[in-house]
Amino acid sequence: MADKAQMPKQGTATYVTYYTSHSPASLDMGGVGEDALWEPVGITRNADGQKLFDSMSVRCLYFHTAMGGKVGGVGACTETDMDGDKIFTTFDAAARVHTLIGGTGKYKGISGTAPYTVIRLSAPDQGLGATEVEHNVTWQFKLPGGGLSREYALSLFDGVVCESTDGREGCSFEWQRPNGDV
Repeated sequence: MADKAQMPKQGTATYVTYYTSHSPASLDMGGVGEDALWEPVGITRNADGQKLFDSMSVRCLYFHTAMGGKVGGVGACTETDMDGDKIFTTFDAAARVHTLIGGTGKYKGISGTAPYTVIRLSAPDQGLGATEVEHNVTWQFKLPGGGLSREYALSLFDGVVCESTDGREGCSFEWQRPNGDV
């Protein structure tokens, strides 16, 4: 996987996650409805041939509810790449959209949305599930307030040495456009 300095600041991709899941707990509420906790785990494949969102392991927790004829649920996932860096998402099963809420390492500061479609596969056994989920993700790297993540900003100045004359750590820079404007 590319390091953060080589990653685009934003983009789109289509990737598929292949999940198997089990339900460690459920509630049968008679004729009123049912609730269940599901734990899907799986792997991703980028359908566009890109490295981002490819060969990631995924673990989610999903609270499924069926009440009064309405089916829905919410959940959260962690997607981990081969370097151990992670992307965190939440999702709304009724809206069929994941929201990228952050990450670690090269994914620190990532945000975006990933509408998805689900194909249910034959369950491998009682109490288990299997799905193929196609995501169409639009992502960008941004921190609250519109800043860059510290790791990404530092990668832009790889090799720059700063010395402090007032005992404080760090450097300050004055940005200048090619035409001389600050």
